[in-house]
Amino acid sequence: MYKSMPDFNRNLQSRHTLFHTMDRVYVFSNENIRDCLDQLGDMRGKRVLSVCASGDHAFECYARGASRVDTFDINYTQKNMMELKLHMIRNLPYEEFLEYFFGCSRRMSPDIITPLWDLFSDSLKIFYSQVYSNDNVYHIGPMISANLTSPNRNVGNISYIQDFSVYERLARTLPEKIKFTHTDLETLPSVISGKYDIILFSNIFDYMYTQLQQNELALTKLYDNVLAPLAKNNLNNQTGTIVFDYMWGHRALDRIHLLEDYFYWANKFNAKHRDKQMGYLTFNAAWDTAKQDCALLLRCNGR
Repeated sequence: MYKSMPDFNRNLQSRHTLFHTMDRVYVFSNENIRDCLDQLGDMRGKRVLSVCASGDHAFECYARGASRVDTFDINYTQKNMMELKLHMIRNLPYEEFLEYFFGCSRRMSPDIITPLWDLFSDSLKIFYSQVYSNDNVYHIGPMISANLTSPNRNVGNISYIQDFSVYERLARTLPEKIKFTHTDLETLPSVISGKYDIILFSNIFDYMYTQLQQNELALTKLYDNVLAPLAKNNLNNQTGTIVFDYMWGHRALDRIHLLEDYFYWANKFNAKHRDKQMGYLTFNAAWDTAKQDCALLLRCNGR
């Protein structure tokens, strides 16, 4: 099936129990992407590398004027959800987009997206046929229904869903295609050759090195295997930012005391390095403005 696609990485081995090379998709992000990216400053003209996920990170960057966004993901199926939403934003009215994902009478109705068929890649056509091979389109394999209730429940703070003007701007400015690389995070530095101003990992780190009992060891391993080579080879002019973890309510799943341990580890790291600095961002939680989410980041300051 997908393995026959030319961009499917047949050698990719899943290293985490939760994510696989082919799996169900996340339809929308549940992160507060909008407020997180707002704190990264002016993105106009910037080049971005982002986890693909549902495509929402890429769309948010384009909405802020990014000149190019490339994506990657271990789950090949996520590419199809990003492509589907890209074609819908570029070619369908805002109301039709909302009706397809959140409506009552026509939710996920094939008549809404069938007119776009000729735009679909081969892998998206396969995905499309999978989705509609079962009458119960809300709970079948390639889809996840948990965040399809409404644009304000179980969906993060996403500008193009919540703001008609952002959707319209994306419809005019999104490229016909967004580059996708099928890879996991540890392999990423060896397969990415581009230069970027911003790199976004979402919360992938939450599922890496979980066998290590000490957060400091996990952070060091992430730096050695992923952050350091990307900062050296893939950040423009040695200046840029890698947002390497997203934490809901300051908590990264079951990593106890990660934030406190991160501050301790980051202080030691920053004392040793002049060209790189570990930092963090805080902003309103995606679902509860009375709480705060947090993002951990590495900033490169040049040489």
